[in-house]
Amino acid sequence: MLVGLALTAAYVLLVRAGLLPALACPFRSLTGVPCPLCGTTTSLTRLLAGDAAGAVTANPLVALLGLLLAVAALGTLLRLLLGRGVRLRLSARERQSAWLTLPLALLANWLYLLLR
Repeated sequence: MLVGLALTAAYVLLVRAGLLPALACPFRSLTGVPCPLCGTTTSLTRLLAGDAAGAVTANPLVALLGLLLAVAALGTLLRLLLGRGVRLRLSARERQSAWLTLPLALLANWLYLLLR
């Protein structure tokens, strides 16, 4: 997941710099309905520009994940600077929570995108 977010952030930065064209969503192009991740590029671009409200409007789930990733990265950097270890594995309970929470969050996000 971190690799996917990193690649998406790199793509957004390259689009923002004008080095790559923004791509249209294939699902939306075929159906006319936004996919659960429609607005990802816009959301990340606005988040990187410091427009948190605009990022949430474009795609709340992506904005939240972007903010959580930034907080986690800062926390990890702080732990490393303080000489503390960094835990890389999730506990069984954390994995179970993720398997329950992520699909519900994705569904709620999609409903928001469909109804806005």
